[in-house]
Amino acid sequence: MGGGTDTTTPLSEGLALLVSLQEIDRDVLALRVLKDELPGKVAAVRDRLDQAEAEQTAARGALDQMNRDRRDREAKLEETKAHIARLKNRTGEIKTNTAYFAHLKEIDTAEKLRSAVEDEILGLMEKVEAAEKDLSAFDAKVSEESASFEGRRQELEREYAYVDAGIDEKTKARENLAAALDPVLLARYENIRVQMRGTAVVPARNATCTGCRMRLPPQLFNQVREGRSIIDCPHCHRILYWNPSV
Repeated sequence: MGGGTDTTTPLSEGLALLVSLQEIDRDVLALRVLKDELPGKVAAVRDRLDQAEAEQTAARGALDQMNRDRRDREAKLEETKAHIARLKNRTGEIKTNTAYFAHLKEIDTAEKLRSAVEDEILGLMEKVEAAEKDLSAFDAKVSEESASFEGRRQELEREYAYVDAGIDEKTKARENLAAALDPVLLARYENIRVQMRGTAVVPARNATCTGCRMRLPPQLFNQVREGRSIIDCPHCHRILYWNPSV
């Protein structure tokens, strides 16, 4: 393991194919993970739009209720004004002082009611104006989130297409590599890959298996460097190879 130019022999054909197969499987796994994350990205943008639409609906409902209350108060005001007018028209018909003062008190009560209703209407008009501004802001927010969602949706559709194309390409390349491998060696690879959660082939570095980080016997490490045969890590049983650049 001294200095100088590395003179290790090229990997055997079978081992080289296994290394390539592992790289493809790693790429496919990364693409599948990316694909699995895409729905969550769509949902996050959709959630923001849903929230904005819910706020818009609530604001519109509040405004509609205020307008109904205002119309109700306006109807009450017209009714009160008409009542006051009828009371005043009857003033000349009053014959006794007692009845007259009672009549004036009734008119005063009606006038106070009219004033109170007018104040309510003014208050509701102010609330309606504020609610209209709120609704306008929510309308703008919905438009913004809708445009953002549509743009993100189209972007994610392109990502889906890119990922699917990548998976298809890698899958075909994997099929070609698998067909070129000895069936027994391929089965061995697949078995290790399942047991080792996707990683069956790893480089050895500094006399250490990079899969389990355990030290390798010097003679075994030299055999790995030679690359002439398929060598397993004695600890994790992954297939080892030597790559000077790793």
